[in-house]
Amino acid sequence: MPFDTKPFRAAFRTGLLLIILFELVSFWAFLLPEFSSLAFLVIVGITIALAMTRFDLALLVLLTELFIGSQGGYMVAFGLESGLALSLRIGLFLAVFGVWAAKTIAGTLAGGERRSAAWAWLRLMAKARLLKPYVLLLTVIGFAVVRGVLLGNDLGDIFFDANAYAYFALFPAFIAAYSEHPALKSRSAGLLVAAMVSSVAKALGVMFFFSHRLFHFATYIYVWIRDTRVGEITIMTADFYRVLFQSQIFVLATVFAAALIVMYSRSLKDRPVRWAAAFICWTMVSMVLSLSRSFWFGGMCAVLALLALLVWARAEAKVWRRMAGLGVGAVVGAVMIVGVTYSFPWPRKTGDVSFASLLGSRAFSLSGEAAANSRWALLPKLNEAGAKHAFFGSGLGTSVTYTTSDPRLLADNP
Repeated sequence: MPFDTKPFRAAFRTGLLLIILFELVSFWAFLLPEFSSLAFLVIVGITIALAMTRFDLALLVLLTELFIGSQGGYMVAFGLESGLALSLRIGLFLAVFGVWAAKTIAGTLAGGERRSAAWAWLRLMAKARLLKPYVLLLTVIGFAVVRGVLLGNDLGDIFFDANAYAYFALFPAFIAAYSEHPALKSRSAGLLVAAMVSSVAKALGVMFFFSHRLFHFATYIYVWIRDTRVGEITIMTADFYRVLFQSQIFVLATVFAAALIVMYSRSLKDRPVRWAAAFICWTMVSMVLSLSRSFWFGGMCAVLALLALLVWARAEAKVWRRMAGLGVGAVVGAVMIVGVTYSFPWPRKTGDVSFASLLGSRAFSLSGEAAANSRWALLPKLNEAGAKHAFFGSGLGTSVTYTTSDPRLLADNP
């Protein structure tokens, strides 16, 4: 089925506006914890209403939070003022899964065509040869839970480990929704692109506030990002701050898809090609600003896969030149965007920084710094823990203790 650009564009525009609104709501909820609970109830209530009437739109709400929420989905939470802190991610999952499960049960009890429609996802998954792998995945997760309980792992740790896999329970609902609503695929892609565009803009804005020493506002921004678990902000050198949002892992997938659009296009003058190239340049800002070696490693793997695809497809010389130009141009453009944001003279000029040396030192500093030393200290401990139950595993909730070099943790526990 060809990709439909009309719902993609509509989802991108609408999604971008709603994401900006949600960011403002999240910041306001951080300032007023009581408002956070109200926002949680409103968003979850709207999602329940959508799930009962337009299930495809409820899935889009759930996906949007996943795309921008990073670790845990605490941009809005219920009960912050009391310390309960039920995350929006859990609330959306319970809302969407609850309605879907209720409809499935009601259809089963009704019988006839309603029963057949309620279990249509089973036939679709079997036809697509997804049913057996899905059942195997659920079996492995269930076994890991039981294994963790039998080995005496902390029940709280088991719950939070298992919670990371809970969204797989919605896989059948997605299969049914994508089959029933063909435009959902295009809308999902549009939302993902909107989320990545807004995420890069947010990271640039955060870097601007910190690098220009607007600490009256930056202090609130830092605590907001830290408490909502969206990302990390770390000073590197000369007022340059590293800004990493974990949700930007989706950038790697979207950049790869955009590169395929450019690679297979007939003309560089086509509008989708120009937008794809601009998107690659814009999202590459996150690769520069995050200074994440994990992102870089994933990006290099994607580049190697793309090169292998070019070789396999026996691409012409002009395609190779096009992709090389796109890659170099995107990196240079991203560095320029970060450089202009960093050195903007208002409200005060910051110190100079060499991005070449900064990127190079980050890429090759495999030891000698806190993060790298901590990882090297953790690796042998993980090997030891894995060797204890090499065949069946140690189950969910297993903890591994190692000596950290994190200065923030050492300040509290020397």
